[in-house]
Amino acid sequence: MSLLTKVEAVPSRCTAVLRLVHALSPASEEEVANLFWPPALRKDTSTAFDRAVIAEMKAAGVLLVEEGIATLSPPVAAAAADPVALQCALAEHLFAQEANNDDLGMVLAWWLALPLAELPQSYQALVDAWKTLGLEENAYASMNQVTRAHMVRSWATYLGLGWEEMGPEEKYLHPDPTELLRIYFSTLSTREVELPFADVWSEVTARFPYFDGGRLHTRVLDAVGARPLPGHLTESTSFALLRLHDEQRITLVDRADVEVYVLSWTAPNVVGRQHARATGRISHLIVHD
Repeated sequence: MSLLTKVEAVPSRCTAVLRLVHALSPASEEEVANLFWPPALRKDTSTAFDRAVIAEMKAAGVLLVEEGIATLSPPVAAAAADPVALQCALAEHLFAQEANNDDLGMVLAWWLALPLAELPQSYQALVDAWKTLGLEENAYASMNQVTRAHMVRSWATYLGLGWEEMGPEEKYLHPDPTELLRIYFSTLSTREVELPFADVWSEVTARFPYFDGGRLHTRVLDAVGARPLPGHLTESTSFALLRLHDEQRITLVDRADVEVYVLSWTAPNVVGRQHARATGRISHLIVHD
């Protein structure tokens, strides 16, 4: 199953179900369904709407139901009371189980990895991504292509991976993971200490596999057509890190005595030796309070 196979599974409904389960816990699946969509408001006796949302959260492994009792997976339960923490938790745990949402994850990875000069500026480009990535169309029989593109846009913006911008004829999706990375860095307990950038980024890609070097990112590189140079981050990730550096949320550091990691463009405000200002090389990262 996948979030992209059920039109009902938009972020607002999915998060509403998860926060409802958190507030009621423990509660039966039937109680959750009836509170989410009260029978008195239904036009008929069908429960397809609420069941579809609940089914997708179960398939993603973030909603657990045992003997009819609904609970949240421990990581999501710990974050459910805070909308921002829940956003970060879902950005990780919706993609923690291979295959369930790998289609959405691969589309996000493809989109984040694109050179900014080649950004798709239409819905059709998102639709075409299915063919580019070799995803099977048969699994999406219940959802037309335009609706599927809307779903990708809804989840991308909710997860803090980008925003919509008006193009020449219609809105298009602009990749910008600044928000998600800002939230993630705020959760780190190690502050005001130089951390090896490679170690920090390894943890990022383990949790969010659509970022540079993650398992989903690696799967889509051939489809992108333009790979970053070895040791370079993609442009969307590079800009996000530099925005956070400018906001003084983090400091990007270059040290001569360690192996450096290189951004995909020159970074004049990276802290370090003079040549780092020209090359944008990064070896360490400091998270600020």
